[in-house]
Amino acid sequence: MSDYTKTTDFLAKDALAAGDPDKLVLGAELDVEFNAIAAALATKTDGNGAVTTGDKGDITVSAAGLTWTIDAGVVTLAKLADLTYGTYGSFIGRYTASTGVPQESYFGNSLRFSGDTLVSYNHLMTYDDYLQTTVVSTVTATALTTHDFAGGTAEGMTTSGDVLKFSAKVRAICATGSPETMTLTVGTGASGTTVVATAAVPVATGTTVEIAVEVEIVRTGATTGEMVATMTVSDYHATVPQAVTRTVHHGTVSITWASAHKIILKAQPSTSSASLSAVHRFSESNTFSGVY
Repeated sequence: MSDYTKTTDFLAKDALAAGDPDKLVLGAELDVEFNAIAAALATKTDGNGAVTTGDKGDITVSAAGLTWTIDAGVVTLAKLADLTYGTYGSFIGRYTASTGVPQESYFGNSLRFSGDTLVSYNHLMTYDDYLQTTVVSTVTATALTTHDFAGGTAEGMTTSGDVLKFSAKVRAICATGSPETMTLTVGTGASGTTVVATAAVPVATGTTVEIAVEVEIVRTGATTGEMVATMTVSDYHATVPQAVTRTVHHGTVSITWASAHKIILKAQPSTSSASLSAVHRFSESNTFSGVY
């Protein structure tokens, strides 16, 4: 890449006296100047690009400076556009059902960030997370588990048909003494006193009865919902170990969507002896957009 340097001082010729032979402008002098100008122009980049082709580090320039291509793997996370967090975290994806540009997307209630790790909240407790409660009061039912439902859209349920499910498994155990009856109740409302479903479960001495409890909160409209409770009792016969008798108890109550509710599972024995206990676990899962 060379620069043009003038060879002949034509302005100085103008200052010479008339008749001075050096005052003449010769064709050879003009050839030298024009050739020097042509040589300099040939080594310069056209003004539309102003950048030579080649790898410039993170960018490769081609087509005489007209095309600039970002090299693969050089754009850092810090150079991306900022993301809003949302309620449970966000990610770059695409939620529109067509091919197109990436979109900022958000996690729902059952899938959230815990620090930099994505965790599923479909099962808050595993089958090994059993808690044992001795049920002794015939006057006041013993609360085995309680869950506060915030109401409105706080649980991430924004569409009619969205469902929030709670599951509990209770094992009623009568170790000694006389046969017992354990009454299980699913309650709701502001303090959990509105009965959704109840089941009186006979428990023979030395046996275990298992009760699977499923509670669904369903959004049915803009301001309405319902709570559905199902209790399935599995009685394992002591005399015939493989035989199982199952009975189902079901109940439904309507709820106001914006109101907060408590979901309480209570157990109450038929007598005041301390021989009856309940071993239980509790989990939560979500299903949105009417699929449940």
